[in-house]
Amino acid sequence: MGANNDSNSGSAFIVGALVGGAVGAIAALLLAPQKGEETRAFIAEKSVDYASVVKTKTTEVADVVIQNANQIGEKTLDTVDQLKNRTSDVASTVADRAGEAVNTVKETATSALNKGKALVEAGAAVMQEAIADGRCAAQKTENHLQAEIADSPSEPGA
Repeated sequence: MGANNDSNSGSAFIVGALVGGAVGAIAALLLAPQKGEETRAFIAEKSVDYASVVKTKTTEVADVVIQNANQIGEKTLDTVDQLKNRTSDVASTVADRAGEAVNTVKETATSALNKGKALVEAGAAVMQEAIADGRCAAQKTENHLQAEIADSPSEPGA
């Protein structure tokens, strides 16, 4: 980009030098001791020459400016395309990682649910066993009490 500034500065300097030279030449002619007709003819001739040079240099400067603008435009488009690609890549990566995180959470939740179900089922089996043991113990106690009642005398003090 520095080279473009240098070429623009150089072109502007050349145009400025030519315009300054033309003004200086006109001032010199006006102050020179010549006849009016000769001076006017000389000024007209030099004006056409300088106008041609200024037009050429202005066209060259305009061409350089247009070329630089086109290059900047192309670089800008390239940069925009790169940013779009990078943004797309980042969005894709974020989406992939979010999907992975969702899958991990699902797997963890499913695992915890399965462990919970297994614990509930184990607890239910333990409870059923405890209930069966309790019934068995109650039956034994009832049988024992009935046997004692049957063995005991019917009357008090007898």
